[in-house]
Amino acid sequence: MAYERPTLAVVLQKANWDGHAALLGGEPDFAALGATLARIEAAYAAVGWEKLEFFQHRPAGKALSPVALDALVKAAVVEMKGGAARLRAECFAARDLAKAMETRLRLSDELPRNAADLCGQIAKAADFLGIAVNQTTLGGAIDRDAAELRKPFL
Repeated sequence: MAYERPTLAVVLQKANWDGHAALLGGEPDFAALGATLARIEAAYAAVGWEKLEFFQHRPAGKALSPVALDALVKAAVVEMKGGAARLRAECFAARDLAKAMETRLRLSDELPRNAADLCGQIAKAADFLGIAVNQTTLGGAIDRDAAELRKPFL
């Protein structure tokens, strides 16, 4: 099964966060979480997904040469350690901030309960995306795709 990029959940998109601005009023970390979500979107857009989806570079009905395959694997590993690592860092920063906000909001009597729920959803989605682009997950996908493409040479 070829690697497929994870989707950017709606709850992690800055426009969605901005649409919920009234929920949080003057919450001090509101702007910080919004900025973190904007950085997630930018990092997601900057990932060279086509390098990680190298299985799809195979010419229809033909095998890649071992040299071409090695080059694709090397490019995928570089992207895993570059763009995907930056996305992962932003995701985990958002997760941690959203979790802290959720805890604080659950203790507050002044803000609506669904504000804490929103922060919990952001924390969960950010964690999920961060795990989807971590080195273990991506490294395994790269290894599986490369092994599948190497089969004609074994």
